[in-house]
Amino acid sequence: MVRDQQTDEFSELFSEDTTVREAARERQKNDFGRRVYTRMLSMGLSQAELARKAGLDRARISSYIHGKTLPTDTMLTKLAAALKLKPTDLLPMPLLDERRSFPRSGGPTLQIEGGRARVTFDGWLPAAVGIQIVQLINDNQAPDGE
Repeated sequence: MVRDQQTDEFSELFSEDTTVREAARERQKNDFGRRVYTRMLSMGLSQAELARKAGLDRARISSYIHGKTLPTDTMLTKLAAALKLKPTDLLPMPLLDERRSFPRSGGPTLQIEGGRARVTFDGWLPAAVGIQIVQLINDNQAPDGE
């Protein structure tokens, strides 16, 4: 009887975690869609014109704008180029995908895995910015076991 109760508690926790992730994913899709739509309008483009510039079909553009899907890395790169942005400019943060990495040429790389993020950067920053980054990291660093 105790084992069944533990199993039920685990199932309930897993179910809640899944629901939270699904809700976060929906917010990400909607945020991404808003970013694409806002930029598309600011450039005076229709969905068909954006699709042509990106080499995608109009239905795919519509699905992004309406928050139905998120693009693959390849589609994101094409879409960002058509909108004259970096791919990372279109991404909602935090992006909670299990394993997704978006390198920025000449800049930091962000990899997100299970609610944790790894940021790598090899370059020079103004001293004040570097100090702020180190302070943020020190204030928010997870112990090794997490």
